[in-house]
Amino acid sequence: MEEHTIRLRGGWECFRPNEPTTHPSTIALPTPSATLPPGRLILRRRFGRPPSQPSAPAILWISGMPGLRSLTFNGRPIEAGSPDGPDFRADLGPLQPRNELTIEADAPALASDWGDVRLVFAEPSASEPPSA
Repeated sequence: MEEHTIRLRGGWECFRPNEPTTHPSTIALPTPSATLPPGRLILRRRFGRPPSQPSAPAILWISGMPGLRSLTFNGRPIEAGSPDGPDFRADLGPLQPRNELTIEADAPALASDWGDVRLVFAEPSASEPPSA
């Protein structure tokens, strides 16, 4: 299988759960945790389906994000697992033309980089038979 990875770095809207979202700050991930406000945060990223992967199923990988509380993809919740776990993986299936990922997490008190978010697309190569 051939894989194609897209890192969702820039363009994340960042705001607190109880604050109005009319003027969220914008951050890039990963980000130094010292630059984040303390406490619970909502991160939201909108993105399109890559034209090179129109029907390939997407796998969401999140690493280096301790404090992960909840995930929502295109309005539907995704089981986030343990908030203390270092990594998270979810099969998203084929993407829509426009998509939205929302992450709720507790900002860490550590002084390291926080939050690496990737989409991995896997298409069978031309030499491999399609799976049944």
